[in-house]
Amino acid sequence: MSPTSSLLLIECVIPTRHKPHFGKYLDLDMLIFAGGAERTEREFSDLLHNNGLTLRRVIPTVAHVSIVEAVPS
Repeated sequence: MSPTSSLLLIECVIPTRHKPHFGKYLDLDMLIFAGGAERTEREFSDLLHNNGLTLRRVIPTVAHVSIVEAVPS
């Protein structure tokens, strides 16, 4: 990845507020069937940081997913 590249992820970003959200049901599904989990914006930031990237922004969409943009640190 070049220093001017951007990584775009299409992901369901779980909100931190305590309100219903489709992603929370998907998170439960991931836990039960695949042993995985959906992530909050902070968790994406930490994951990307630990792998040499910086979270630039999270762009909401009209769907249940967001675009997570990361750049090299």
